[in-house]
Formats: sequence, structure tokens, C-alpha cells
Amino acid sequence: AWNPDLTAGGSSGGAASGLGTHMLPVADGSDMMGSLRNPGAFNNVIGFRPSVNVMSGTESVPRALSTSGPMGR
Repeated sequence: AWNPDLTAGGSSGGAASGLGTHMLPVADGSDMMGSLRNPGAFNNVIGFRPSVNVMSGTESVPRALSTSGPMGR
């Protein structure tokens, strides 16, 4: 998050970067192939991918691959 030569880790990288720099305490994102978990690891925060359909109100296409989840520090 502090070095512009490095990546924030993926599609939820902005949220993870905001968490890593203490701009916000929690965030959400979606994960298909590591889009919550990789940015979490790259920014030293937690990106949690719940099982599909565990979080209500998260209609994703395709359902079997993508799911919404929380991030926090």
C-alpha cells in the first residue's frame, strides 16, 4: 500500500489497501479466484471467503464460483 511499484493484490485491492492503511476498520468484496484472500494477504489484513450462499443478499453470477465476503484488520 505504501510502495507504488507493488500491487494491492487484485480486484478487492482498494478495500484491502484502505484497511491496511487504517482508513477504515472493515470492508467487503467479492471472491471468485482469490479476489478477497490475495489482497488481504498482500496488505496484511484478513480477507474471508465464505462458502457460496452463506451471506444473504449476495446474488452473484455464476453462483458456484463467486461469493461476497468481509475484510477486516
